[in-house]
Amino acid sequence: MALFFDQAWFDARLEERGLSRDDIAHALKLTGEQVAELWKDQRELRAHEVSVLSKLLAKPVSEIATRAGVSTPVPEGSSD
Repeated sequence: MALFFDQAWFDARLEERGLSRDDIAHALKLTGEQVAELWKDQRELRAHEVSVLSKLLAKPVSEIATRAGVSTPVPEGSSD
């Protein structure tokens, strides 16, 4: 389990999918600054944001939550 936001893992998944942090901002309805806060572990993902990232990155919600840090919630009713 990641203790802190796993920047390298998320950046690698974005690259695999041909996406950028701007795409994350758009999908999560956040500013670029708010996404930068996620990457610097200064802002936690919310459960609905975990679901959005799961779909965007084509990874299970449990892996997104784990890679985002110890206190990241897994959305209720999610199926990996």
